[in-house]
Amino acid sequence: MKTENKKKKQKKNGPGIRIIFLDIDGVLNSRESITRKKDTHGIYCDLPDMEHIKHLNKIIDDTDARVVISSCWRHSHTVFGLATILYLCGMRPNVVLDVTPRVRLSRSRGEEISKWLEDTHYNIKGIVILDDDRDMNGLLHKLVKIEGQIGLTYEDAEKAIKIIRSSCE
Repeated sequence: MKTENKKKKQKKNGPGIRIIFLDIDGVLNSRESITRKKDTHGIYCDLPDMEHIKHLNKIIDDTDARVVISSCWRHSHTVFGLATILYLCGMRPNVVLDVTPRVRLSRSRGEEISKWLEDTHYNIKGIVILDDDRDMNGLLHKLVKIEGQIGLTYEDAEKAIKIIRSSCE
């Protein structure tokens, strides 16, 4: 128990990094992009859409951020698997850092993000959350609420850049 408390109080070392907590459904794919793919190709495809990935890449390029997957996709894919899927869909390489943990009895993605922030060894200098849901508890001020019908837009990316560049407090 003492070791755990000591770990939590330890100052995190290294240069600060910025983190994008990323949901996939409703952010990198949308009802519109899924419908368009179905109409064009005749199959259901919920893979991330290149248009939305382009806006994510803008955030990454402008802030040098890394990605932590908070999407339910993390339950059925490894970190490497998610990084590969996103890379093949057009995301910048080598930016997926981790996934948020499952928090027992959690009903909030915000709790899972808070747990990741509490447990991480990285020195975090800024965060933003890209999600189509608002269940962020005390982290609502770090959320860019994405319209799930539309997906991540240029305007959403601009908001995210402003948030992630602000202090992490």
